[in-house]
Amino acid sequence: MKKKMKKLAAAALAGCMALSLAACGNGADSNSNSNAGANEGRDGTSGALTVWYHDYSFEDSVVGVIEAFNEKYPEIEVDYEIKADGDYDKLLKTAIQSGEGPDLFWTNGTATSTLPDLVENQALADLKDDVDFSFIPDSAMELVEVDGGVYAVPWMTMDTRTCYYNKAMFEENGWKIPGTFSEFEALLAEIKGKGITPLSQAYDSWCMLFAYEPILAAYDPEYSAELQDYSVKAKEYGAFKPSGRPDSGIYFRHIHVMPDFPEILPHNTCGLGGIGQAGRLQ
Repeated sequence: MKKKMKKLAAAALAGCMALSLAACGNGADSNSNSNAGANEGRDGTSGALTVWYHDYSFEDSVVGVIEAFNEKYPEIEVDYEIKADGDYDKLLKTAIQSGEGPDLFWTNGTATSTLPDLVENQALADLKDDVDFSFIPDSAMELVEVDGGVYAVPWMTMDTRTCYYNKAMFEENGWKIPGTFSEFEALLAEIKGKGITPLSQAYDSWCMLFAYEPILAAYDPEYSAELQDYSVKAKEYGAFKPSGRPDSGIYFRHIHVMPDFPEILPHNTCGLGGIGQAGRLQ
């Protein structure tokens, strides 16, 4: 019963965090008598949970979610650890095998073998009956389902992309902050015309491709869905020409722009478009 109640508390936090955290059924029990539950507004819940995450860049977000969780469940102590030394999966499996694993942890779902392996070894708790997943698209749930069970919570957030700009340079040249993508493209061309590299990437350049994903999908959501379930082929004529749907064909007209995209990127960086796998920058 104690482990079941702890599982419910972990399910409540997992549902709140929505960070692809998996609930671990073999985590060490709290020293306190946990009466934690996942039902909204339940009184007298208490206990302790440990959360593992794999990247310090998300630490502020993890802390913020834990603080919000504790506003509703103040008697549940939540500790977190960041394991960002490159051996996250190895450390996780070792900790779980030794019986000292976290109650919740980040996982890349079925995209890697870690989650399925832990499910096969009966190391994880099935969240299917403890968290309401009805509002999450089936395509997202595929990442967290193994053999009919649900062992993690998929991302449930809007993804945004940000460009930082040099305010002094903008003021000096009279450039205005673009409000649309076409204005953004025009500004990049103007900046390049002055002999200035319009865009630069401080670290990995491959993430520049992410700017295209939400833009292209937004132009024709119906066609994007058809590409995802393979009901339409990428090279079909209708994909390139308007076929009656609003903005139909724009999807691929914008992908066609991608070979020109390297012109506004730093030297030795080039873009390659793709479908299914987004592509790569090298």
